Amino acid sequence: MHIPILSRISTKITLASAFLLFATILLVVIGLLRGFAQTRTDVTTASQHGLQNQGQVALFDLTQVEAKLLNANLEQAASTTRHLVSLFNSLDQVPSLSLDDPLSQLTTGPANNRFDANPDRKSDLVIFANTPDSALLRQNLRDSQILDAIFPGVLANLGDALAIYYVSNEGMTRYYPVSNLQDIVPSDFDVPNENFYTIVAATRNPERKTVWTDIYSDELGKGLLTTVSSPIYQGDQFRGFIGIDITLNEFLKQLDTIPRPVAMLLCLINRAM
Repeated sequence: MHIPILSRISTKITLASAFLLFATILLVVIGLLRGFAQTRTDVTTASQHGLQNQGQVALFDLTQVEAKLLNANLEQAASTTRHLVSLFNSLDQVPSLSLDDPLSQLTTGPANNRFDANPDRKSDLVIFANTPDSALLRQNLRDSQILDAIFPGVLANLGDALAIYYVSNEGMTRYYPVSNLQDIVPSDFDVPNENFYTIVAATRNPERKTVWTDIYSDELGKGLLTTVSSPIYQGDQFRGFIGIDITLNEFLKQLDTIPRPVAMLLCLINRAM
């Protein structure tokens, strides 16, 4: 078919315009699709970051609650040792009804440690080999017998507390719950020279305050602990102390679930409280 030149040029222009329009529309559509995709990616990323941040905030808040609970438990334990000291001093005014020699009821082990071997005992009672016999030792044995009836109920009502015990000025130890202490503690264990004893005794604690140990790993395999102790005095004579071991395991587990910078911030906030 014969087509005039002008008509062919018009047709080419029309086709070119249509193609240009189509290309423009296509570019716009591609741009929109890319924009939608980027927006969706941004939204997804922001959502993920938001959820992550929300999770960190939730963990932070939960750990703060755990820290406050632990702090309350520590304060309760400290207060309990002071009340038990007051109770012990008041019981000291009551004459003992037992005329038996309390030392005669103990078993001597291979390392010369003396202990209560009664399978029905309420607490571990251990007198270490380097503890000399004395009238005061016998008095402390008799006076502390009542603690066997008190310690179980007290420990059951203390959150995070693992053990409660009385240590006399000579180092005689009455420990609850029963843990076969005589089989665990080394034979040369010198209680009056151990840090948990010296920090509460008169030389390092002349103010007779309730004191705390540093965090330590327990020899009985109970994890990381701290111990709070209050001294016992009869007039000006130091007669020992009441101590309570507090576990930090649950709090430290919770602390491990949050990022390290947040955990460090939490510790700083808790220290400032």
